Amino acid sequence: MKNLILIVAGLGLGVLVAQGPKNWKGQEEYNLFQNYQKADPKGKIEALDKWKAAFPASDFAEEREEQYLFVYQQTNMNRQAFDKASEILKTHPNHFYSLSAIERLVYTLPPPPLAADLDTAERVSKYLLDNLDAVFAPSNKPMDVKDADWPTYKPAMKNAAQATLAWVYVQRKDHPNAETELTKYLHLDPTQASTSLSLGG
Repeated sequence: MKNLILIVAGLGLGVLVAQGPKNWKGQEEYNLFQNYQKADPKGKIEALDKWKAAFPASDFAEEREEQYLFVYQQTNMNRQAFDKASEILKTHPNHFYSLSAIERLVYTLPPPPLAADLDTAERVSKYLLDNLDAVFAPSNKPMDVKDADWPTYKPAMKNAAQATLAWVYVQRKDHPNAETELTKYLHLDPTQASTSLSLGG
């Protein structure tokens, strides 16, 4: 089943910045951050690792974890990106880029899908469908998303979550739940021929 949401990975620090001042722990930490910014995509992972090892309690630890998510996706390390998104959601359940990553990347993991990955996709999809207003509250808007664009992501994310939830039940061969969720998805988007085929099956 084709997912409908595309992740738009931000490239700068700040999306997870909490209220209150944040400071570098001296010139050494700032230099490590600069090395990360200057590195090529593959080198960025090594640069992040060095920064994290040297300053695990950085004021920018949350932003750093988000950068791992972005770099993993940019380098097609889908397994690592999926796991990092799941990790971020444990403490930031409304983190848009992590929610988007789960909805997109679960389809890219090597088949057959692991039970734990299906559980994660199910949990995240249900959370999205039950909490769309909270997820898309103005306070959760990433800094690199325009105010006018933020509400437009909501219906696409709803469709993606519904599609993934149906897909999870299909993978589990849970036919009653699959039929229910596929039908809900078709009501959201009747143009999905593959969904109609799955429902018929």
